[in-house]
This record gives sequence, C-alpha cells and structure tokens, in this order.
Amino acid sequence: MLQLNEDVPLWQKALFHAGYIALWPLIQFVKRSHTKRNLRRGGYIRTRPKPHFLKPRGRGRSLTLTGSSGNKAPTVQAGLLLQLPRELRDIIWREVVAGKVVHWIVVDRKLVGFPCRANDPASLAGSGHLKCWSRVEVENEEIPRIGVLGLVSSCRQIYTETIDLLYTENTFDVLDNDAMLFLPRLLLPQRVNTITSLRFSWRLRSPPSTLPPSHWMQDQRKAAKRNKKSNDYREAWFTTWNNLSRMEGLRKLTLELNILFSRAAEWTVEELDIVKSVTVPGTLNLVLKGGMAQRMIGNVGASNCCVVDGDSVAYTW
Repeated sequence: MLQLNEDVPLWQKALFHAGYIALWPLIQFVKRSHTKRNLRRGGYIRTRPKPHFLKPRGRGRSLTLTGSSGNKAPTVQAGLLLQLPRELRDIIWREVVAGKVVHWIVVDRKLVGFPCRANDPASLAGSGHLKCWSRVEVENEEIPRIGVLGLVSSCRQIYTETIDLLYTENTFDVLDNDAMLFLPRLLLPQRVNTITSLRFSWRLRSPPSTLPPSHWMQDQRKAAKRNKKSNDYREAWFTTWNNLSRMEGLRKLTLELNILFSRAAEWTVEELDIVKSVTVPGTLNLVLKGGMAQRMIGNVGASNCCVVDGDSVAYTW
C-alpha cells in the first residue's frame, strides 16, 4: 500500500484508498499478463496441471547381429540376394562398398562423407587431393553422396555383413580440422577403431608452444578473448594427437601439416616430438613443405614415421 503525506486531508486519503481497493483486481491482472509475456519470450510457459515425468524408455537394439544370429542361414522370406552363399555375398559387398576414397567434413555438427571425384588418382600429389573438394566449393556443387549407405542400412543382416568393410576397406580423407578433433564424438568407438587407412590435411599456423605477440590491450574483454583463442588452439593440438594415437585399427596414416609459409621457420624439431605418440600404424607419412621438410627429415617421429617433402613430384597420396 502506498504511503500518503501527513498534510493530505482525511477525505482525500479515504478517497485514494477506496480507489486503490477498487482497482486492485486490475493491477493484479496487469502484473500476471506481464509475467506471462516475459515467460513466452523465454520460449517456455508452464501449463496446468504440472506436466508428468517422462517414463524411462528402453534402449534401442543394436543394428549389428551378434553371436549365432549373424551366422543364421537366410529364410525363404529373405530376398534373393541374401539366399546366395556367404562367399558370393562377400564378393558383392566388397565390389559395392570397398575400395573408395571418402572425404570427411563436419556440416551442422554432423560428420558428412562424400567420395573423391578426382579424375586421375596418380595426380594427387601434395595438396592435389583437394581438387575434387574445390569443385564443390568454387562451383557451388551439391555435396555428392557415397551411394552405399542405402544398401548398408537396408536390413540388419546386410548391415552386419557390410559395416566393417565400410571402415576397413576404404581410405578416409579428413579435410576439416574439427572432423579429426571431434571424431570420437562423431563416430562410435568401435567404428573409429576399425578404420585402417586415414589421411589428414591439418591446417596450422604458429607452433602451439609459442605465445601470441604480447601487446597491451585497453579492452579487457578483447584481451580475454584473444587468450582464450590461443588456449583453444593449444588444446585442439594435443586433443587431435591424442585421438590419432588411440585409433587401434589404424595401419596407414598420412598426415599433411599445412603450415603458413611465413610461420614455417618458427616450427622446430621439439614442436613435432609429439609425433612419437602415434605408434599404432605401421606406416606414418608426415608430409611437410619445402625447407621445413628438409629440417625435419631424420629428426622427427618414431621408427614407423617417414617425413616426406610435399613439394616433391615423386610424392603421391
């Protein structure tokens, strides 16, 4: 209730209080309307009665058949394709699913794969493996599809027989830093561990151990944003190497470090000592450019690592 000045006559006080009481329902209505409007702007308004708790939902079954289920003979109701002997089906699956180069990028937080469409695989030297991707970027072509997922996901039996081939018999070419950084979140662990051949073109700038040029910034928010960006760069560097070292099925890894020419001299042998952490693949080709490659040959990596000059004509992916 509002307080009135003591000098106000009694009849005016009585009139004010009577008016306030008469208008009280309208005041409350306006307050409730204002509250509801704010809730709607926030995207949610509780209904009446209160919503019930959601009942727990059972976990969906695995697509892959396990145990004896995967080895059962096809029934009469199965398609003609599944009635063929398993040996013949495996030949068909390999022809359709295997032997491809699949580019990986991240689109809308999802891993998207499309087949390499370079006309001549022998011409894929150095950064030449980006030719077919540049067609999509420059000519605004629609991202082509691999064309095998329809077959793989057509039924549980075919999925069980083909899903391993999809990851073990193809080469995956990662064109996006984020795809390698978040690969454990984008794929199931068992799929990551069945990848046998991987190529990764890694765009880098300064060495992670070096700090950004120090200069005074009056705006503290900009300074904090700059420091966070540097810390994120270092964290992404170590996380990506950790992801590569934990791929249990990897047999061949080709890693190209695309470093700005103006920053190449800043990279030392000590910066690339982390390459030794990737010990699983039998073959690790570390592709560097120009003078940096010459400085690192014989000084970087474990016994499975071979430093390759990316500017060399003899080098092919």
